[in-house]
Amino acid sequence: MKRFPSEEAFLAWTAGFFDGEGWVGVSASGRIGLQRKKPYHVLHVRVVQTSTECLELLKARFGGSIYTGKQRNHTAIIYRWRIENWRAMEFLKAIYPYTVVKRSQVEVALTYPIMPYRMPRLTQELTEQRMYVMNHLRVLRAEAKTYG
Repeated sequence: MKRFPSEEAFLAWTAGFFDGEGWVGVSASGRIGLQRKKPYHVLHVRVVQTSTECLELLKARFGGSIYTGKQRNHTAIIYRWRIENWRAMEFLKAIYPYTVVKRSQVEVALTYPIMPYRMPRLTQELTEQRMYVMNHLRVLRAEAKTYG
């Protein structure tokens, strides 16, 4: 495994890696069942690579999972590191001071309300805040794809 001279150096490297290869967003499910009558939201952070070495560094420090898949319209194998909710929030807080390219996305994601583990139900206000973060991140990602 790669060695870094300090935690700060590792976080700066991680932020740069995330700026180039990462994704942050919120997914929503409107399914009814398991006592979910309102949308269910998840804050996600993902990083995609064609090898696992760097993803293993992220997993060792921040937790999460690494999944294998194929690129769309290609045959190359890709690997996705993914973390959700409170782990995603902790990751984003840690790298925020060092982000450049995706700084505005990280700022918006950090406003996502994470709920205590056994909270019975989301309030309407928190549901609306989660939806706002989800939609705002979509707009920022779409703007980032527009060059010039």
